[in-house]
Amino acid sequence: MKRTKLYWAITGSIIALIACPVFSYILSSSFIYALILFPMTLFLWYLSRIPKNRIGIKFGDLRSVLIAAFYPIFVTSSIIVVLLFFSDAHFAHPSFSILIKNMFILLTATFIVALLTEEGFFRGWLWSILEAAYFTNWIILFWTSLVFSLWHYYAVVFLASETTLPSTIVPIYLINILLVGINFGLIRLLSGSIIICSVSHSMWNALLYSIFGHGTNTGILSEFNYQLFDPERGYMGIIINILVALFLLWLAGDKLKHVATQQAHCV
Repeated sequence: MKRTKLYWAITGSIIALIACPVFSYILSSSFIYALILFPMTLFLWYLSRIPKNRIGIKFGDLRSVLIAAFYPIFVTSSIIVVLLFFSDAHFAHPSFSILIKNMFILLTATFIVALLTEEGFFRGWLWSILEAAYFTNWIILFWTSLVFSLWHYYAVVFLASETTLPSTIVPIYLINILLVGINFGLIRLLSGSIIICSVSHSMWNALLYSIFGHGTNTGILSEFNYQLFDPERGYMGIIINILVALFLLWLAGDKLKHVATQQAHCV
C-alpha cells in the first residue's frame, strides 16, 4: 500500500511537470497550462482511489479563513509601507472604482480556477496521496511545495511573453514560489481544506498582481525596483514570506511531525 502510493506520488509529480508544458505547446495556448491540471487531477484521483474526504474538499472554520486572508494582506501591506517610506515608488493615479472592479474579477476568477487546478492538484490530490504513503507532514509540505515551484518554471521562462521574466529574476521568483507553496501548504495543514487554500491563493493573486504587477505587466505601483521589493519577483518577498512561514509553523506546532493514521486511508 505505502509503496504503491509513493509510486503514484512520484508519477503524478512527473506528469504535472511534463504534461502541462507539452499540452500548452501543442495547443499553442498559455491558458491551457494551468487548466490541464483539472482533468489530470480527476484522472489521478480516480486511478489512485483516494477517498474524497482526504482531498480537502471542505469548508474551514472562521480561524482558518482569517489565517488565509492574513497572509496576502500582511505581505502586501508590509512591502507597500517599506516602498512608500524608503523608495520613490508611488501609485500611478489609479481609479479606485476600476481597481476594486479588477481586483474583484481577479479574486473570483482565481478562486475558481485555483481550486480546480493548482490547489486541487498540489494541496489536494498530491497532498493526500503523500498522506496515504504515510509520510510526515514535514515531507508532504516540502514535496508539494517543491513541485509547485518547479511547475511555475516553464510559465516564467517559456510560456507567454507577458509572464516571462529576465533570467536574473527567475531564481528569486522560484524561491518565492517555493515559500508561497510552503505557506499555502501550512494553511492546508491548519485548515484541512483546499477551499481555504484557494481563498488565500485568490487574495494573493488579486492583491499582488493588481498592485505590483505580474511577469512583464505592471500594477498600480510605479517607479519601484521589483527585483528588490516585489513579493514574488524580489528579495523582500523572500524575507516577508519566510516571516509568514515561521508564524504559520508556530501555529502548526507538532502537526508537522504527525504521520497519517491507517484508518484515515481506507479505500
